[in-house]
Parts: sequence; C-alpha cells; structure tokens
Amino acid sequence: MKYYSLICFLFILIPQSFYSQKVLEENPNWIKYSKVAIINSHSNQTTVYHLKNGKPFLEEIFEDDSLISTTKIDSSIEILEKDTINNTYSSTGNLMRDSEINYFYNDKNQLTSEHGILSVYSKTYQYNKEGLISKQYERQFNGSLGYITGSMNSFSYDKCKNIIENKTKSIRLKDENIILQDYDFKDAVVLNYQYVYNRDCLWIKKYFIDKEGRKTLLNSRLIE
Repeated sequence: MKYYSLICFLFILIPQSFYSQKVLEENPNWIKYSKVAIINSHSNQTTVYHLKNGKPFLEEIFEDDSLISTTKIDSSIEILEKDTINNTYSSTGNLMRDSEINYFYNDKNQLTSEHGILSVYSKTYQYNKEGLISKQYERQFNGSLGYITGSMNSFSYDKCKNIIENKTKSIRLKDENIILQDYDFKDAVVLNYQYVYNRDCLWIKKYFIDKEGRKTLLNSRLIE
C-alpha cells in the first residue's frame, strides 16, 4: 500500500508535460466557464485558473487561504510565462526553443520531440488517431547515478479524452544511441485512473485505482 501511496503522491506533483505544457485539457466546453480551482487532496494547496474565452490567462496558487503565487499565462499558446526572454516561438505560437531545449513539430502542429541543447536529454511523442499522445519516450543523463536513464510511457484514454491507464517503465541505458522504441512494455508499472464528470465532460474528481480496485482521491475541481 505504501508503494501505491507513493505513486499517487508523485503523479500529483509531476506536471502533465505530455500536454505540451498546457495547463488544462482540451475541451471546447471550457468557453462556458470563467474559473477552475484544482484542490490537491494530499496537501493544503489549491491552484486557481482564471479563464477568458475558454483559455486560462492567470494562475493563482493558495496554501490554505493565503495567496502565495500569481503567474500570467499567455493564452494564445497556453503556457506559463517563464524565461520568455530566452524563448523562441513559431508563427503559429509553438515554442521552438528555450534556454535548454529545442522543440520539433509535425505537419499537424503536434509536438513530436524535444532535444537538449547542451545536455543528454530527449523526449519523443507518438499520437493516436484522435490526436492524443499514445506513447512517450524520454532519455536523460542522471548525474547523481552517473548513467543514462530511459523512461517509456503508454497512455489510454476514456471518452472524455482523459488518461485512464498509464503504463510506465524505466530502463538503464548503456549509451545514448539505444532506441527506446525497440523495447516493449513487459513488466511495466500500470497506473489506473477514474474520473467523475460534469455534464460538459470536464472532470470534477480524479481518482487513482490500485491493484485491488480501491480508489484514492487525487484532485477535485470546482468549475465556475
């Protein structure tokens, strides 16, 4: 049980990088709302996004009832405005380069890969027919361990296009030229999720489901 509690805790904290840094999932019904508050069930922190035309433009982070952080969001590309002086964007608003990483896209405007400028780091993405990320492969040099690690993730979605299953696997790589896509997901850790939705297919509760089928509430959302 401790193992799965740790997994829950980690997946609350890890940002959803497979959404290309977007802070909310794609759903045309966001345009009906002006604010969403995400309540973390394992801490006293709440994140509030203020929306305009269905896009977030301001992020506020609260601990208990105290505001501790306010960040503007560029709603045209829906990413947090950080280190923008070092960032380069395409004419379509795609982030092409920041101080550490180059980003690459396909003809459908989907992020296909990221590559470190000065470090051993890369991440590649594969998409399903609905345009959602189905697989993600990452490699990076782990300085504390002294070798290159690879990670693989496979995602399955429900009808509202939220992740209900994540197969994840880590591999120690002998060198940076090994192709992660040649590995399968045998012996991968399987993480399962379940959601409660409002009438607009926007989740208001997100649960982690353990091997025994027990549910642990991860986050709640108040959507106004």
